[in-house]
Amino acid sequence: MQEVFVGRQPIFDHNFKVIAYELLARMPGEKQHANAAVETAQVLVHSLMDIGLDKLSGHHKVHIDATGSFLIDDLLEQLPPDTVSFELLSGTPITGELLDGIKKLKSQGYTIVLDDYINSSQLAAAIELADVVKLHYAISHHCLKEELQQIRKYPVKLLIDGVDRHEIFEECKALNFDFYQGQFFCQPDLIKGKSLPENKMAVLRALQKVMGAEAIDEIEDVVKQDVALSYRLLKHINSAAFGMKREITSIGQALTLLGLKNIRRWLSLLSLASLGENKPSELIKISLLRGRALELVADYLQLKNRADYFVLGMFSVLDALLDRPMREAVEDIALPQAVRDGLLDAKSDMGKLLNLIRFVEYNEWQQVEAMCLIMPDFDAHQMMQCYLQAIHWADEQMQSLGM
Repeated sequence: MQEVFVGRQPIFDHNFKVIAYELLARMPGEKQHANAAVETAQVLVHSLMDIGLDKLSGHHKVHIDATGSFLIDDLLEQLPPDTVSFELLSGTPITGELLDGIKKLKSQGYTIVLDDYINSSQLAAAIELADVVKLHYAISHHCLKEELQQIRKYPVKLLIDGVDRHEIFEECKALNFDFYQGQFFCQPDLIKGKSLPENKMAVLRALQKVMGAEAIDEIEDVVKQDVALSYRLLKHINSAAFGMKREITSIGQALTLLGLKNIRRWLSLLSLASLGENKPSELIKISLLRGRALELVADYLQLKNRADYFVLGMFSVLDALLDRPMREAVEDIALPQAVRDGLLDAKSDMGKLLNLIRFVEYNEWQQVEAMCLIMPDFDAHQMMQCYLQAIHWADEQMQSLGM
């Protein structure tokens, strides 16, 4: 079977809660608009048989692109209707056979998304059967109000894609869209980012101590001064993952058992989570995902200071958490120089690897393949494997941390 690259992008409601992921597929060497029917088949086969739909879904629904011919295939009935939604691609001829297929899927509990809606009489029958209509901001921004006026004649939810900046999110939120998809949540909202409140300054001061510490006892006071942090540490060390024979009740003992590297990682994560108040929890998941993916890539390439690559991924969202330019966000944090360079300079060695992860997130696999060509014994297939492992790991960590 031909190899396929699979990624996912989150879909939010207006409260920044992830309600689904869209599964994105590309085949090696294909351009962005590869044959849609083949793409869909590859996504389904690959996710179900090779990866596991549960590992890709993160316990959320998934949206899968589908052509008309695929929506009348009996294979679809093997997919769980409580997990899978189908996006009917634009340009799909609306035939009687297709409408019958959609009716059958809806009767079995599947959600139908009408993708890239264009107001035309040909699509009227399909809209009547749809649960969600998806618009693309880049295509429809000049006539959003007019299109919405037409669509709201039907009892459907509204999804807007291409929401890549906070001002676009605010514009679409004012138009009462139900769901949002795009990279806005990973971008700093510089309009609001005037000054940091004292509670975030306190977190940054603690984070400075954690990242600059050279011994465990230098971190112990930071933890003991925060009751919530102490509680989470003891809960973490006594969880089933550690398999302790007796309960650990001492902060010092818990820190010793974790070790300095894991303490920095764990406390940095909790610090970022505190900084992310009123931000999408998906932002913390992205930081974990990037950190773990970069760590796996560094391990595969046998790079030095591999733990720094995890830190790089985690702190790559600091600008979005603080609503400040990255240069200002990292100004007062004791990061290794190579990590600082990676966050600030896309042409640095670490910066290039961070960009590689971002290309995977944006589903730009041609860029991934081009970058992998200059890496020894590393290709897009290995990159995908690292990324899929990181997805599963990040989902598990978020669950264990109750985030």
